Amino acid sequence: MLSSCVSLTQSSHANYSIVTPTQYKLEVTTSQGELSVPQLGGQLSLSPRDSKVHVTDYDVGGINLLYSSAEIFTWFVPHFDCSASMIALLTSA
Repeated sequence: MLSSCVSLTQSSHANYSIVTPTQYKLEVTTSQGELSVPQLGGQLSLSPRDSKVHVTDYDVGGINLLYSSAEIFTWFVPHFDCSASMIALLTSA
């Protein structure tokens, strides 16, 4: 279930005839203020005819994930260590 504080931002192509990847930066509002993503330089990439959903302020077992440019596959508390949370991210090479 999504927290009421989670923010979702969608990136998608406006022109579906584009057949090359699109490079972009994302300006997001978080609980810590405005951020430009990615934080460490470079750009995000959007494959042709694709879209992405970016999250900010995502609760992962009581820990605030400020933002993610990777897609969140799932998160869970492992049965062998209830004091830890693990997150699985879907990324591309």
